[in-house]
Amino acid sequence: MAPSVKRPAASPQGRLPRFHQKELEFCQPLYFVAERRIKRRATSRGRAMLLSAFYFAFLCVWVCSQDVEVSTKFGRLRGFQHEVKNGSSTNCFLGIPYAENPLRFERAKIVSPWEGIKNATSFGDSCYATMPWLMDAELTFSEDCLFLNVIAPRLPSRDPAGYPVIVWVQGGGFELGTSTVYGYEKISENFVSRDVVFVTFNYRLGPFGFLSTGDEVLPGNAGLWDQILALQFVKEVIADFGGNPKNVTIFGESAGAAAVSALTLSPHSNGLFHKAITISGSSFANFAINERVVKESQHLAQFLECEGSSQEILECLRNRSIDEFYVALVHIGPAKDRILGFRYSPRFDSDFFPVDSYTSLLATAPPIPTLAMITSAEMGIFTMNHLDMNLIDVEWIRREDYNEDDLRKIIKALTGSDSALEEELTYYYVKREGGGERNATFFLTRLTQLASDIMFNIPALQEAQQKSAFFWPVFLAEEAYYTREEGEEIPIEGAFHGNELSYLFDLQTGSTYDGSDESLKFGQLMIEAIVSFAKTGVPTSGSKPWNPIDSAHPRRYTRLETTAEEKEGLMEESFQFWTGELLAKVDERQLKTLLPALGGRSETNRIEKRRLRKKL
Repeated sequence: MAPSVKRPAASPQGRLPRFHQKELEFCQPLYFVAERRIKRRATSRGRAMLLSAFYFAFLCVWVCSQDVEVSTKFGRLRGFQHEVKNGSSTNCFLGIPYAENPLRFERAKIVSPWEGIKNATSFGDSCYATMPWLMDAELTFSEDCLFLNVIAPRLPSRDPAGYPVIVWVQGGGFELGTSTVYGYEKISENFVSRDVVFVTFNYRLGPFGFLSTGDEVLPGNAGLWDQILALQFVKEVIADFGGNPKNVTIFGESAGAAAVSALTLSPHSNGLFHKAITISGSSFANFAINERVVKESQHLAQFLECEGSSQEILECLRNRSIDEFYVALVHIGPAKDRILGFRYSPRFDSDFFPVDSYTSLLATAPPIPTLAMITSAEMGIFTMNHLDMNLIDVEWIRREDYNEDDLRKIIKALTGSDSALEEELTYYYVKREGGGERNATFFLTRLTQLASDIMFNIPALQEAQQKSAFFWPVFLAEEAYYTREEGEEIPIEGAFHGNELSYLFDLQTGSTYDGSDESLKFGQLMIEAIVSFAKTGVPTSGSKPWNPIDSAHPRRYTRLETTAEEKEGLMEESFQFWTGELLAKVDERQLKTLLPALGGRSETNRIEKRRLRKKL
C-alpha cells in the first residue's frame, strides 16, 4: 500500500496555504529567538513582545512559503514555493486540470479557459482504480480526475529556451495508481534542483480507461488518449513555468513504461516529446497491449446486466453507478490464471495504433533517444507478495517447501495444450543446470526468472533491438543494487520490480532506501543517469557518457549498483533461448500468447534493408 503523502491543504482564495513542518525548517531559528524573548520578558510589556515575536515569525512563514502565480493561455494559477534541503527552492503547482470532466469512456477534451485565479496548492482527485484497497485510504477518487502537477525551479533558466522537461507516467498495471503518491518533495530535491521541470499527471484506469467492445462504438484506449492530451497541454503551457516545450522527455515505470513505449509508436504523439525513458516495462509485453480486454469488458458488462448491441452496452454502462461498478469488480476479482492478474489494458484499435504490427509502427515512428532499464529480479515482488492475485503468487507457508512439481504446474498452466512449448520451458527453467542446490530457493528463483523473462526482460530487449535496427539511439541499464527491510525473509536475491521508486519519489515500494552510503550512491547514479539523459539525450555516470547498443554490441548495458559499470550481454542466455532456440522448435503463434512481439526479427530485418536501400 502506498503511504500517505504530506501536502499543503487547499486554502480559501486570498489566504496563505497551510504548510507542513519541513517547509518551515528555515524559520526555526526565528521561532527560537521569539521563544527566548517571551521567556525573558514576563512584564507588562510581555504581551506586546509576544505579538511582535509572533508577527516576526509569521512574516518568516510568509517569506518561506509565499504564493506564486503563473499565467497560461488557459488562465492564471496560484501555487506555492517549496524550500529544498540543499538550499534551492521550487515552484509547485498541484491539481491543474488539463481536461474537461470527461464523459465516461469517451476521449477527453482539453480544458476550457477559466476566469480568475485557480488555486493549485493541493493535488486533484485520483482516477478510480480497479483495486483501490491497494492504494492509500486517504485518497479521494472521482471520474473528474484529469489533473497534472508541475514542479519547476524558482529561478528562470539561463538558457533562453528554458529548462528541460520530464513528464512522469505512473505505473500500476493500467488499473491503479495516481500522481498524488509521488509527491513533490523528492521530485524537487532529486530532479528540479538539478535544473529540470518535472510534470506528473493522472490518467483513467481499469474499465474507465480501457474498457472496449472491440469496435468503433467503444474502441478502448481512453487512458492512452488522456496521456496524449496531457502532453498536448504540457506543450501549450510549459514555457510559462520555465520549461522548454522542445526538450521534453517522457518517463515511466512498469505500466507507465509500457505506456511510454506505446506513445513512441503512435503517430498521434509525434512532436509532443523528444526522448523516452522506460523502467521495467514495454509495449511489447502481453500485459501492455492485448485483445483479451474485449472479453474482459464483455464479462464486466454481463455482470452489470448490460447486453445487446455495442451501443446499447455503452449506454447501459454509462447509467451504472460507481458503487455498482465496484460490486462487479470486487466480485470478478483479479485474473488468477495469468502471470499478472490485471484484466484491462490497451489494445490495437486501428487509431491510436493505426496497424497491429510492432515493426510496422516502428517503421513510421520518428527515432528518438531512448533509455531502457530493467531490474535484476523483476518478478520477485510478485512471486513473493502472497496476495493471491495471480498465477505465480507463493504463499508464505509454501516458501520453504516450494519444489519442482510446483514450478512444472505453472509452466503447464502457461502453455496449455502445447506440449512442445511445455517441454522446452520445462527444460530451460526446471532441468537446466546451474543455480546451486535444487531446493526451494532454487525453484523460487527459477519461477521468478521465468515470469521476469516473459513480462519484462525479453519484451524490453526485443523493443531495444528493433528500435536500434531503425536507427534509434538506445541505451540499456540493469538495476542490480537492492536492500531488504530488517528481519524480512525473502529467499530470492536481486532487485525487484519498483526497486528504484523510493529513491526517486515520496513513496516506499520495492527496495527500501535505508539512508546508508550504499543506498545514497545507487540513488545518485539513478538520478544522474535520468537527468543527464533528459538534458542531452545521453545518460552519464560520474560525467562519463554511456554507449548505446548497436549491431556489434546488441545487449551492451550499464550495471547500476554502488558504481556504474559498462558490461556486455544483458540477459543474453534467456534472450537467445526465447528469440532463437524456442522459435526454431515451437509454433510461433502459440509463443505469441506469451510474447506477442516474437517472430518480428525477420520482418525488422526486411524493413531495415528497405530503409538502407532508400538511404543509399
